[in-house]
Formats: sequence, structure tokens, C-alpha cells
Amino acid sequence: MQQEILILSPFFYPEPISTGKYNGLVAEGLAARGAHVAAICSYPIYPDWVPQRDPSELPGVLALRGGAWIKYPQKPLLRRAVLEPWYLLHCAAQMLKVGRKADRVLAVFPPSLFMLVVPLLARQGAQIIGIVHDLQGVYAARKTGLAAKVLQGAISWVERRAFTACDHLVFLSETMRDVTVQTYGLDARRTSVHYPFVTIPDENPGAEAVLDRYFTPGAKSIVYSGALGEKQAPDKLIELMLNVLERHPEWQARVFSQGPIFERLKATVSHERLAFHPLVEARLLPALLKRSDVQVVPQDAGTSDGSLPSKLPNIIAAGTRLLCITDPASELERIVSAYPAGVACTSWALSDTAAAFDQVSQRPRATRAQSDALLKQFTLDGLIDRLLTVEARK
Repeated sequence: MQQEILILSPFFYPEPISTGKYNGLVAEGLAARGAHVAAICSYPIYPDWVPQRDPSELPGVLALRGGAWIKYPQKPLLRRAVLEPWYLLHCAAQMLKVGRKADRVLAVFPPSLFMLVVPLLARQGAQIIGIVHDLQGVYAARKTGLAAKVLQGAISWVERRAFTACDHLVFLSETMRDVTVQTYGLDARRTSVHYPFVTIPDENPGAEAVLDRYFTPGAKSIVYSGALGEKQAPDKLIELMLNVLERHPEWQARVFSQGPIFERLKATVSHERLAFHPLVEARLLPALLKRSDVQVVPQDAGTSDGSLPSKLPNIIAAGTRLLCITDPASELERIVSAYPAGVACTSWALSDTAAAFDQVSQRPRATRAQSDALLKQFTLDGLIDRLLTVEARK
């Protein structure tokens, strides 16, 4: 019998990175297994935070979109204050129409506020499965002051309610699961961990020629590509890149991203060997990773418990040298340290990140065999199996 599956997240195909790309691939994977898939989502907004009307759609997947009229503020906190309530209302309205049909409801966090209504509107007996990409309570806890404490309390209350309402929770890292179980008192038996999976397509003929416009021939390249928000410590990232350019005249630096922080840096930072470019098309990602001599994956201090970068398996699959800046003893540090072409730096002191860059830049790229051995932990098939077989609580 064909299963009816409903995905709940404002972020969806054809968003090129992060949660939207992840959700689109999950929807494709479920549809390929014979499920009937619908998604209650926004018009594409990430990473520019400007709704894109008339998007392309996934064949065989019904996208129930809303929010084309919304204008998102520049500040992340205000954006979240707009996103959470409108998506709750959109989710509630659409679930009244289609929610009773779903055998399985996949709630992708964050946002989380919409889960206050989902258990009330889902069909009785439907399995509700949460997929946790980020722990917003971890990021909120880094703020100081009375207002920040009030906000943290509100976020934690919503997250606890959202997670408790799920029959099963899937986390993108062991650390995220451990922190959640400990913080919110959840039953660990109702959780599982599935690392982000590889999302790059096969190599595309002619892609390397297209990338020639972005790189100076003969120069080595330190590259950041992907979403650029506060948790990526963008100003410290640029400081590192400028240090590399100052010490190594044979190197160039490239940032491929979009969004408000990217535009700020593009307008204020200038160096003849540093360039800012929009995100490249998905078909160009294999060539971009091949062209990158070093890819940087930065995490701001104190944020490693909250998420695991989804780009990590793509970099490993390409065998690209990887410089990661993360917290000491974090799960990301452990994974990167097991990757032969990776170096994990556990301090944002410029002397430390510069030394880590010098170290990783001297390493050979990883072989296919080395990458494949590590990537056994990063598969979409394992996640799809879990999503299709989870049982509701007795």
C-alpha cells in the first residue's frame, strides 16, 4: 500500500543549499521508494530571504507553498520572529486540507513553533517524525542579558514541546542527540542519528571551463562556499583569508555565498586576490570542490553542539583538503581528524588558524578509497529506511 508522507518545513526545493536542499533530496528519495509525498513549505527564500515566485517543482512531489508576500527583516532574530508565526499559520491551514491523509508526518526543525498545532491536526495514528538540523536553544544560550535569557527560555520551551510531540527524532549528529536528551529529558530509545548525506551530483562535462571565470589561472585557492550566517563566524573567516593572502602571494581567496552578511562583506572588504561570488549551480559543485585547494568549514565558538555542517560529506566525497575551525572535543573535530586531507583547529586565535591552514595546505588530497571509507556514515538510503519504518509510540 502506498504511504502518504507529509514534509513540514518552510525550506524546500529548489533552494540550492542547507535545509531546503536536504528536504528536496529526502522527498525525492521517499518518492523513489513508492511513497506519495507532499510538502507544506514556503516559496524559496534561502539564502537571500527574498521569496522567489514561480519556482521549479520536483516531479511527483506536491509542494503546498505560501509566504510569497512576506518581506523578511535583515536582522536574523527579527527574521525568525516573522518566519515562525506565519509558517505556523500556513502549516495549520494546509494541514486542515491534507493533514488527515498523511500516514507519516516529517517535521523538520528549525523552525519549531508550528509543532504546537501539528499533533492536533494530524490523523490519529499517524507517525510524527522530527528531523533536527539545528538546536536553536544552543545558539540562544550564547547571548547575554535579561532579554536574551527570556528569549532563551521561550525557545527552549517551544523546542521541548516540539520534540516531545514526535514519535521519533532523527538528529544530524551524536552530540545534538546527547545534548537534547540531557537538556529536555527525552527518551533516547525514540531517537536515532543519521549524518548529512552527500548532495553533489556527478561531474558535469564543461563545468571546469565555466569555473575559469571565478579563479585566476595558476594560483592556489582557499575557498568558502555555502550559507554565511553568524554561526559561521564570517568576520573571523575573512580575517583568516586575508592573513593567508598576506603571507602567501601565490594564493587567492574566494567566497561563494548569498544573503545579507555576504553582501555586507562584499561591500566592505577589499583585496585584489579576494573575490566574492554568488552560489554556483548544483551542476558546478563537483568542479568547484575539485578546483578548491583548501575548503574552509568554520563554526563560531560555542556552537558545535547545535549543528553539523551539511556540506561536510560533499567535501569528503570530493577528496578536497579541509580546514575546519570548531570547538575542542566536538564531534566535528573527531570526524575531520579521521579524514586524511583534513585538519581541525579548535581555536579562533589567528595564530592558530593560520598555523592550521599551513598544515592542511601541505597535505595531499584524499584518495577515493580514503573518502569512501569515511562516507559509509553519510548515506541517504539509511535515512529513508528509518523514515519509512519508524513506528508510533504505544
